[in-house]
Amino acid sequence: MQSPNQGHKNPTNGERKWDSYKELSHLLDSKSPHNCFDAVIIIDESTRRGLGKSNMIMLLHKLQMMQHPLKCYVDIVPTGSSDNEILQIVDLYKAIPVFLLTSDKELSNKLLGKAILVKSKGTSNAVRIIHNTIRYRIKRF
Repeated sequence: MQSPNQGHKNPTNGERKWDSYKELSHLLDSKSPHNCFDAVIIIDESTRRGLGKSNMIMLLHKLQMMQHPLKCYVDIVPTGSSDNEILQIVDLYKAIPVFLLTSDKELSNKLLGKAILVKSKGTSNAVRIIHNTIRYRIKRF
């Protein structure tokens, strides 16, 4: 008989401490978000570290595979950015819907309507929930 946790991969401590910004930034689209995208998804450090490396890469691929009218431009906040810097990044996008994925409740409260609070940690189920939430929020626009 298998234990309930057997078969579920828990992110290791090393996977949560990787420098996600450097590794993920080369996977991002370099086009301007205003030209051919329907929304901007900004991912902060708390979400990247919470999901872990493999789940974060899976989420990026899912977001980049979405088609019009759900096509997303993904922006990643550099490691170590302050809340004020994140708010400035969010404010850069005025003509296109923008959503911030964050695990920081205080930051989420500052950006009501634009923030998606990520409570799940490091599971493929979390990736599915985040992906479906983003799709739902974009469809509402």
